[in-house]
Amino acid sequence: HITSHHITSHHITSHHPKKNMPIQWDRIQDPSPIPFKVWLSRESNTNTNNAWEPLRTSDCETINHILDPKNPKHRVPVDGGRKMADLQRGMLEDNFMMSRSSNELQRELCGATWFQILPTMTKKGSINEKKMLPHPMSESDCDVVEKLYQKALRGAMTGKLADVLEAELGGSRKAVVVNKNEVLHMVMMPSDKEREGSGNNLLVSLANGITGGVKTVPLQRGYGPYTIEGVEEEEMLDKNAPPSHLIFVIHGIGEAMFSRSEVSLPSLVDEVNRFRTSLHKAQFKKWQQEKSEALVSGQKEPALPRRIEVLPIEWYDQIHSDSKPLMKSLKATTIQSISSLRAIANDVIFDVMMYLTPQFAQETLECVTGQISDIYDKFLKVHKHFLRDGGKCSIIGHSLGSVITWDLLANLKIHKEGTTAYQKRSTGLSLDTICGRSSDVLPDQTNTLLKPSPSWGPTLQSSFGKTIPFEPDFVILAGSPVGMFLTLRGAHESFDQLRVRSKAKSVADSLSDDEGDEAHGEDSNFETNDDEVSPFTLPCKSLYNIFHPSDPVAYRIEPLLLPVDSKIPDPIVLDAGRLGLHIKAAQMTKQVQKKLSFIMNKVTTIAPSNSSNNSKTSGDIDSITFALGGEQGSSSQRVDFWLQTGPLDNEYLSAIKAHSNYFINTDVVEFVARRATS
Repeated sequence: HITSHHITSHHITSHHPKKNMPIQWDRIQDPSPIPFKVWLSRESNTNTNNAWEPLRTSDCETINHILDPKNPKHRVPVDGGRKMADLQRGMLEDNFMMSRSSNELQRELCGATWFQILPTMTKKGSINEKKMLPHPMSESDCDVVEKLYQKALRGAMTGKLADVLEAELGGSRKAVVVNKNEVLHMVMMPSDKEREGSGNNLLVSLANGITGGVKTVPLQRGYGPYTIEGVEEEEMLDKNAPPSHLIFVIHGIGEAMFSRSEVSLPSLVDEVNRFRTSLHKAQFKKWQQEKSEALVSGQKEPALPRRIEVLPIEWYDQIHSDSKPLMKSLKATTIQSISSLRAIANDVIFDVMMYLTPQFAQETLECVTGQISDIYDKFLKVHKHFLRDGGKCSIIGHSLGSVITWDLLANLKIHKEGTTAYQKRSTGLSLDTICGRSSDVLPDQTNTLLKPSPSWGPTLQSSFGKTIPFEPDFVILAGSPVGMFLTLRGAHESFDQLRVRSKAKSVADSLSDDEGDEAHGEDSNFETNDDEVSPFTLPCKSLYNIFHPSDPVAYRIEPLLLPVDSKIPDPIVLDAGRLGLHIKAAQMTKQVQKKLSFIMNKVTTIAPSNSSNNSKTSGDIDSITFALGGEQGSSSQRVDFWLQTGPLDNEYLSAIKAHSNYFINTDVVEFVARRATS
């Protein structure tokens, strides 16, 4: 995601004092007296043709300042703290990526002021001479070329430019100043071995070449202008304060396929990078609006918002590692035909099937819990004042990642409640029972009145002792099949049992109190029936099950929290402040119908009736709230939210991309940005 803007040659001009004719220099991108050192990195492997990518300009400035002999430092955080520049080892390390190999997590790092202009390599290994990129020279070669440039510059300014100016470089190469038509070119002559060998293919002729037709490599002073996607948006926010919110994103099915370099679909890392950039744009846009409103009202300008950090959690290696015996067996049994379709089965469908097994469910949960814990600890070391300044953590799970997220919260709930009620009451309810390993009968209702049922947690091989190190501020399940998994686990019955027990306890408590008021308010016939909702909760302030109406993988959760065969409220449209007119019209129509229905109910209650068939959902079903939705006042206390669709959208055509577009959906981005900064 780096774009260079300097493909064409750039000239600077000096005047020849004797001839009074301008003398131009070719490829001088940095004409300053002391060139700015640009720091670059590339993949760390044996392929020396990998492209070097520059670090953001602000990071280059930081490193150059750190290099001051009076302030020696060898490790410098860059890229918003996500990476660490190890200047002593010449490596760029990823701070928060955990699952990949060390070669993928480390990149070569170097700084340069002079660059060779070389062609790029295509994915197939061929040379693309139409796309030229700067390739950094070694520090010693940069120094030699810079001295030669200064010598030639003084000669051009004084009219004493020598006919031949050259200097020896490392590897038997030479730097040569060539004067062609009053334009000076700094070029590098390759060694005899390079000219004769295969390396000659990477060299580019300069015009017609120099005398004798020897091929040369153009040299450039300075890297030239470039942009890195997401940097502008991130650096517009408060850079002097730690992030205000840390969001972990857990991927879903198929990441083993999407992460391959030959696959054009974006990987989790790519999606998270774009999602982070979109959040920063939304943050800055909101700040600009607040700033304009403050200017109009004469109020103080609002402070720049602290950025939201988003980090990926990858677990696919836990299942798809080639070293695992299971993967070896899978590859051995895979029929060698229709390879593309079988790759989809092995890399996508296989994830779901494996997570249904206790062994791999436990390994996956342990892997994700370990990554979150390790990354969280490293994050606090990089951003030491994150917690002090009120920083919060949240989790977004996509697809199967949402099931993993649910199970992480279930495990956290088990441990938070099990360390008090379970042990003190000595009911004999073990963690193995709750996780589904044992078929023990639950203890009597008195002791399990407020205890969770085992069926809403995962089925594991053994007890799982480790938990995530924080209670999330909010949790988003995007394109989630959690509803289907809970149905298969028998959670609906468990939620019903918990509702009945809670209702029985509420009745018992009310009978033990004084009679109190006979009436419950003027609108007792317009109640929300919250006593019909299961009081089941998970340890987070708010939980949102967000889905596209056409997503074939997504399922609802709210119906499982209501009695079987009860009336089910419609999902809430995710409102990020930009509802379409067709959505607003539908909502207005529904409100009118609701009011008319309420008036009719009032009229019918005046007439005497012998009917005792009062529906348990006779109240306003759309105003119902769920304890799982969050704390009172923290949200709408609803769980299911669907994305608004266009008035002309075809649900079957939308289904093709619905499951993979959550992180680029504008409503999702705006909602997360607003929720994370609320």
